[in-house]
Amino acid sequence: MKRVTTLFFLVIMLPCLAIAQYNPLTKPEQIDFKPKSEKTAKALTLAVPAAGILTGSLLMKAEAYDVGFLLISGGILIGPSAGNMYAENTESVIKGISTRAGGLGLIALGTYLEFFNSIFEPHSSRDSHNISFWPKALMISGAGLVIYSWGHDFYKSVENVREYNGENDRPSFTIAPTYFPKEKAPGVSISLSF
Repeated sequence: MKRVTTLFFLVIMLPCLAIAQYNPLTKPEQIDFKPKSEKTAKALTLAVPAAGILTGSLLMKAEAYDVGFLLISGGILIGPSAGNMYAENTESVIKGISTRAGGLGLIALGTYLEFFNSIFEPHSSRDSHNISFWPKALMISGAGLVIYSWGHDFYKSVENVREYNGENDRPSFTIAPTYFPKEKAPGVSISLSF
């Protein structure tokens, strides 16, 4: 039992003790700050949806329809918000996903109405079926809303990265006591960052 307890304290508690060390020259909010790149935000906004749609399409061709459909849907619905997630702006993420969900809902509603019309409306010729006005208008406006939201997220992610970097990269001035072991003397440390 002593070995298990000792092993537990060495494996679990030792890293906690190492993390808990305090450095008086840094403020806690400055320790974790690293500026974010605008290029990375743009790349994520384009690459994540493309990867989801491409992978989903390949899985659909391999007859894994459920997973393929989920990846394509996730690529269209959530993927364009990846740049805003990177910029840590949840408000833009929620707005983007909601807008695209509304657009996909309009597309689904237009498809449903057209399907309903094709079943219950008598046609003289089944071969020459044209989509009626309202379902077509719903589908086109839904697709336009999805495309608009995608473009908006592309440009908004850059703005959000600039805002994130501006909020977290503040100038700071710190004065703290310190000890110089070489001279065996206490002193004062002054730090200025901007």
